[in-house]
Amino acid sequence: MRPQHRSSATPLLVALAFTLAAPAAFGQPATTLRDAVEPYGFVLLNGAYNSHAVNNIDVPYIVTTTAKQGSLTATARQTRLGLNLRYPSEGIRLLGGAKLSGKVEADFFGGMPNAGYGDAFGLARLRLAYMTLDWGPVQLVAGQDWIILAPLNPITIAHVSVVGFAGAGNLWFRLPQLRLQGQVGKRFGFEWAAGVLAPYDQEPTDPASKQFQTANTPGPGERSKTPMVQGRVAGYATFLKKRATLGVSAHYSRERYDLSAAGSSDVIERRDITCWAVAADLMLPIGQWAALSGELFTGSDIDIFWGGALQGVRKQVDPADPDKKRLTDVTRVRSTGGWGQLSLYPVAPLGVHLGLGLDQPKAADVQPLSGSTPAIAANSAFYAAAIYSPLPRLRFALEVDRMWTRYIGTDAAEFTVPATHVNLAAFYEF
Repeated sequence: MRPQHRSSATPLLVALAFTLAAPAAFGQPATTLRDAVEPYGFVLLNGAYNSHAVNNIDVPYIVTTTAKQGSLTATARQTRLGLNLRYPSEGIRLLGGAKLSGKVEADFFGGMPNAGYGDAFGLARLRLAYMTLDWGPVQLVAGQDWIILAPLNPITIAHVSVVGFAGAGNLWFRLPQLRLQGQVGKRFGFEWAAGVLAPYDQEPTDPASKQFQTANTPGPGERSKTPMVQGRVAGYATFLKKRATLGVSAHYSRERYDLSAAGSSDVIERRDITCWAVAADLMLPIGQWAALSGELFTGSDIDIFWGGALQGVRKQVDPADPDKKRLTDVTRVRSTGGWGQLSLYPVAPLGVHLGLGLDQPKAADVQPLSGSTPAIAANSAFYAAAIYSPLPRLRFALEVDRMWTRYIGTDAAEFTVPATHVNLAAFYEF
């Protein structure tokens, strides 16, 4: 649990609104708040039942080895707020006639206060914050946005703040980046994107602490001094106003770990681990009543994108270190996985979505060392959801998920722990 935290988001948004409403300096045309800012978002209430202990009771993605104990809960912390920002382009020639826009988006999935009633006080979390220079066929994007790798996500109202099939075949995340993208063709053509991204990793600043951090200290990704590099190319075709897309994307980065000899705090090696992934994505409409979507991937040390069932490297900790932080060896975890979803629309206000996801690390890479707790050998999930929309901006949903997490012990013996997650949701978009 986390300590209470006072958010400064409201004063910042008010200041932004007054700034945009004021006349622009240096002879630029005045920008009114109505012209420059478009608010959007949704209110989302989820009620959830879990048949077994899971890692996160409102939006679960891992079944834990804890003794069987289910739960019942409700949350509104997947509610989302955002601002679309527009810069006036009439009469202004900006960098070759580019249109300038931006987006800032947040939800309330940034943790909870460390209090008995803290579950109801979801803390604000930055999701997106980027600007775009648009020249038509080519755009330059700078800021925090979705990664280029594996860009699709399944349709679900249960798994929103943490996407569907996270840790079970769906690579995803949002990172600071500089990206160039574009497309060629209208009804038929191809789209492309390439960019450099911040070299983040899954390592917490202080693994033993549950406090919020005020200082940003480097992790293995940042210590490598190498940015992430990603790219994607996809072909598309449009039929009956619906676009079919087939894409291929790739990722490369590095992480650096300090290794010591057993019983010594002196660093004897700085080991670089190569992180890479290749993914394919498909979006295929089937007439007006159905669609098929999904992704496949293979890669190594990609836990930052929730690959390897959230396992990037296997660490050997010095048993003589009381803090369990000093490493004597580290090896990468390779994994393969993917997800697929069939969406059916039998009548106008109803959508039915069936999906399956799987992430399977190589057993030899994750088998725990002597004295370690069991590691995840595979993580899979099946989703079945019905979403009913009586009004264009109002939706009600029932989703039933079946999850299986397979563990491997130090003796290479494996065992599977299943759980059922039932989710009722009410969604209002504005």
